Amino acid sequence: MALDNEIKTGNYDNFNVAQESADKEVKSLDEQKGVIQGYKTSLDNESVFAGPACDACIKELDNLTSKITLDAENFNTIKSYLDSALNNYLDADKKAEKYLDIKDGKVVVTDTPGSNYKSTNLIGNTNKDKIYNYFKNKGFNDIGIAAIMGNLEQESTFSPSNVQNNMGYSDEDYVNGIKNGTISRESFINDGRGFGIAQWTYPSRKANLYDTLGPENIDSLDGQLNFMYDEMGEGMRNKMQTADNINSATTDFHDSYEKSADKSMATRQGNAQSIYKEYK
Repeated sequence: MALDNEIKTGNYDNFNVAQESADKEVKSLDEQKGVIQGYKTSLDNESVFAGPACDACIKELDNLTSKITLDAENFNTIKSYLDSALNNYLDADKKAEKYLDIKDGKVVVTDTPGSNYKSTNLIGNTNKDKIYNYFKNKGFNDIGIAAIMGNLEQESTFSPSNVQNNMGYSDEDYVNGIKNGTISRESFINDGRGFGIAQWTYPSRKANLYDTLGPENIDSLDGQLNFMYDEMGEGMRNKMQTADNINSATTDFHDSYEKSADKSMATRQGNAQSIYKEYK
């Protein structure tokens, strides 16, 4: 892997600036605590200024010290979150390193796309049945499955070879172009066309799909379902495994996972309601 320092360092400048700012705030707060402690010492040593008034001043200085201490703790918490976020980005870069390299000033793929492809024996006579059974076997409840499938029906009518309508290609020509290399990896990820059962469109998501499945498996239903399951993440999976309201689960899945420009929630929710009745 040869991502040079200039490229790599630039990605983390914002984290470094934020951490430096947090450090400065903590140091400033510590200095303020030192000043307050000096005031307290002066009051303790001032025999003329004594009694209730002096006690009240010292109490107020103690209150200020407590508030400053809390602020400092909050900034330290922010620093820990920044450290965690930075580590997540570094981990992501390490995972990407097996796919990327710098050659002649360009980022290129070095590993074989499709090396992470996982095959699954799907159960059912139709794509609709197979998708339902897939998520059922993964522990999702019927409401969550209906919410997911209500969105997928709107996106692709459950077709893993579906390319976004009116974008210059038929489904067959688009898939064949990817498989025979006429449509390159770069073209696929940057062409703005929604593709697959979830209509992946954003470049980074299409890149992950391409690299995970490879061009030869780009339209495999089992591959896309496994990719989708992993991409959802634990949080979204838990929501869909324990969902208790079809309409809200359908909207949540759209807004958190699909993130499409199509806001036809009534259609998606209607799809989900019908699917729930069909399979429950």
